[in-house]
Amino acid sequence: MIRHILFSLVLAGSFGVTQLYSEEKSKTLTLIEVLQNVELHNPRLQAKKIAINTIKSKERQARAIPNPELGVDAENIYGSGSNQKFDSAEITIQVSEKLELGAKRKARIKKAQIQTQVAILEFEIEKQNIFLTALERYLKVISDAQKLSIARYQEGIQKKFIKTVKKQVQSGRLPKAEIERAETQLLNAKFEVKKIELNYRESLSRLSVLYNKTGHISPFDVEKIPVPSKKLPELMTNSDDFLSQNKQYQLLLLKNAQVKHDIRVEKSLGWQDPTFYAGVKKDNSSNERSYVAGIGIPIGLFDRNKGGIKSAEFHSEEWELMVQDKKNNLNITYEYTFHQANLLLEEADLLNKKILPRTKSIYGQVKKGYIRGKYTYLDVLNAQNDWVEAQKNLVDVLARYWKTRAQLELILGHSIEHQLPKIFSQTQGEKND
Repeated sequence: MIRHILFSLVLAGSFGVTQLYSEEKSKTLTLIEVLQNVELHNPRLQAKKIAINTIKSKERQARAIPNPELGVDAENIYGSGSNQKFDSAEITIQVSEKLELGAKRKARIKKAQIQTQVAILEFEIEKQNIFLTALERYLKVISDAQKLSIARYQEGIQKKFIKTVKKQVQSGRLPKAEIERAETQLLNAKFEVKKIELNYRESLSRLSVLYNKTGHISPFDVEKIPVPSKKLPELMTNSDDFLSQNKQYQLLLLKNAQVKHDIRVEKSLGWQDPTFYAGVKKDNSSNERSYVAGIGIPIGLFDRNKGGIKSAEFHSEEWELMVQDKKNNLNITYEYTFHQANLLLEEADLLNKKILPRTKSIYGQVKKGYIRGKYTYLDVLNAQNDWVEAQKNLVDVLARYWKTRAQLELILGHSIEHQLPKIFSQTQGEKND
């Protein structure tokens, strides 16, 4: 029996689970293996890694100082009289170098370092977002697989029910039309299996494409997932604690620091950089040499970068408000996500312990009553649909719970690959009845 991630611990007592695609040889694929494959082979994640190297290269470039400039100046050439050709030429060769004032280089290097930190944190955030997508698609595969098991089980029940109806028709207890009704329902059940098979195949492909694998993907076994606990006390925290770990908020703070540093950069650009030069001068008419030296100082009469400084200051004020807005929204998101996870736990418990057993019992009673003439065929269909829908609802609720749990982990600044696989493994040794 395939060890499906969902319902292997909660539904086995309610209905049998058939082998999916038994004609194909399946292999085990755990959640941690999925995440490892994604980290190694996901193209978007690899692009983010390259982006870090791109920013680091710019950081190395920021440390460079201005290049010196070589100048050649010739006077009294190709004139008239004694100044013909180069006979009386005065040639000066000099080297000039700009001196950066206002700590421009230091400010430039610091800005590049912050940009590198931003790139590294953006990579971590992108990785966790892709991991969250992988988890969601992993759960979708298992959900579709379980729904396929449900559909095939219902198809088997319908086949047995047709045999029972035929016997009742032969005995005269039911009209002949009831056979056609039952056979029509079987056709619907078979077509439902085909639809879910297609969904399952698509889910497999969408999961595998995350680690750059396309084409035909064979079904696989997956690790068991623990039945979620009824409470989430380990994920309760206050605002300051989770904000200090939340990667999105830390990225915003880092970018805010970058914007504040931009003010310093703009102020450094307001300093006028002098240029020093030195060289040698040769007079061809006397064949004498002399040395020259000097300094050029820009006069900041018209441009002292006041507009750039003011723009950076306004940008800093804007980011301060954005940080506060993000903080407020994160607090609301954390509270909602935490309560949503608890609500899904309650719903799963309600479905598993009360609604599923009751709908199954009602379906059995109505089916028996129909044979005795107490219920109509429509009553049988309604009872069967209620039971099937309860099973599917439990599939969806558990999938939504683990997705919500993963979102909650990210809000708290936890890494999905470190937290959820550990939670999965905690009950790996438990008996799967």
